[in-house]
Amino acid sequence: MRYYIAFLLIMCLAGCVTPVKTVQVDAARLVATPQAILACSYRLGQVEDHRPGTSQAGQLGSNRMTLVAAAGLVRDSLQAGGWEKAGSGEVSIVDIELLQLYILHNHITKVPVVVYRVHATGQEPFLVRAQPASMVWSGSEDEAIGAYRTALLEANGQLIGKLNARCPRH
Repeated sequence: MRYYIAFLLIMCLAGCVTPVKTVQVDAARLVATPQAILACSYRLGQVEDHRPGTSQAGQLGSNRMTLVAAAGLVRDSLQAGGWEKAGSGEVSIVDIELLQLYILHNHITKVPVVVYRVHATGQEPFLVRAQPASMVWSGSEDEAIGAYRTALLEANGQLIGKLNARCPRH
């Protein structure tokens, strides 16, 4: 009888363990066209990854997310919205430092976080922070990708809004 109870206890505990899988985030799945457009002449300059440490980008459910080419992802997401690379002419060059890009969660809520430090020619640097919280539904890889995409769209929308507010009025 003791062996039977011990066996049942072990089986119950073994059923509670969820294997964690590491997911390399495909940057192409995160690029979405922003809704806002630039109102004056800005060109995209350098986009640099200044995230602390590694390529770790948080976890949702049993999916541990990694993101290797984060600077390229931010660059591609901005260029999808009509930004051009830095060129010649009378424009303000915008350089971006990616400070944070990760997702965190509890049993109910997921919060993707994107933080940029923005340097535009002739202007004081400023921060952009997006953290659109939402409900955890399944904790799947697709849900995490959607959350990252939403946070990037929000961060890029804030960035464009702040830059447009600094446009010269004629």
